[in-house]
Amino acid sequence: MPHLPWRREHAGHQRGGRDLHVITLILLAQLGFSVATLSIGYIRAWITLHINTRIDISLIADFLVKLTAMPQPLVIKVDGSKKEGVIMAE
Repeated sequence: MPHLPWRREHAGHQRGGRDLHVITLILLAQLGFSVATLSIGYIRAWITLHINTRIDISLIADFLVKLTAMPQPLVIKVDGSKKEGVIMAE
């Protein structure tokens, strides 16, 4: 990419700034490169977001499936005759 600005200046100085066709062509090429870079960055960001969203949904779904497949917890009773903080499971 650094070749284009050098070429633009060289073409401008070479004939006293009268070679507008070459300068216009170089500016259009720079604009094309900028638009292409911007487009590729946008598409890359969209694909990354899409893939990450699918992975996150998959992880949450797997977690919920495993959570619902777990056995029911034991019934925990607190006996009033014991000291506070002692929990007995039957």
